[in-house]
Amino acid sequence: NSGIAPGTGYTMKGTGAPSQNYVFKGTPNNGDYSFPIVAGQSVLLGNPYPSALDARQFIQDNLTVITQIYFWVDGGSNSHKLSDYKGGYAVYNLTAGVAPSIIAGTSGIGSATGTIPKQYIAVGQGFFIDATVTGTINFNNLQRAFETEANGDSKFLKTTKKAEVNTVTNDLLTKSIIRLGYRDPEGFHRQIVLGFLPNSPADMNYNPSYDALMVDPRADELFFIIENNLTKKYVIQGVGSYDNSFALPLGLIMTEVGTHTIM
Repeated sequence: NSGIAPGTGYTMKGTGAPSQNYVFKGTPNNGDYSFPIVAGQSVLLGNPYPSALDARQFIQDNLTVITQIYFWVDGGSNSHKLSDYKGGYAVYNLTAGVAPSIIAGTSGIGSATGTIPKQYIAVGQGFFIDATVTGTINFNNLQRAFETEANGDSKFLKTTKKAEVNTVTNDLLTKSIIRLGYRDPEGFHRQIVLGFLPNSPADMNYNPSYDALMVDPRADELFFIIENNLTKKYVIQGVGSYDNSFALPLGLIMTEVGTHTIM
């Protein structure tokens, strides 16, 4: 019966019942909300509004303190032990969204495509951020949008989602996305994203908010290498306009015997 602080994320274990009803009472939130954050701090936030939250606008309004947001997606875990978790973190930044590393087909997920975060964060959806500097996180009404989950652009990443069809464009003067997939011998599917962004400041070097670090690297991974830094694994890389001379290095770690597939 305690109050829920607007903008703060909450997590809890379920009751184990097949169906559980939770009741939230109170006046819908409206207006500005802000709170301090310390450099290096990881914080669970939540969409505080009774409407979708524009993730892109939220990142742009908080560029001085964050570079990406990420969402936990369960992959059919049947144990409370962290080492046995089958879930992973989906990531979103100003380049694109990328699915988590999960085993396709478990827990009704079917395809990683259905767990790709989109521009709009659904009502009640929680998400994580890492503070790059000490500052303030800000929510405001300009970040709100009327986007329903039915149209596919607003995601609540706790339920089964159908696979979506990505529209392919040959117009290299607009934003273009390439998705690469890697599957390890256990069946975990990792997706990495390359974005060509003609109207952005992104280039071949590291660009905050356009390049995203992998939150949950596994023992076997495919990732982008940026600025020859082999200590960091990037799951999203945003660059400028398409150029046929670009060469983008990838890192591949294989520790298990078996079939490793890149697609």
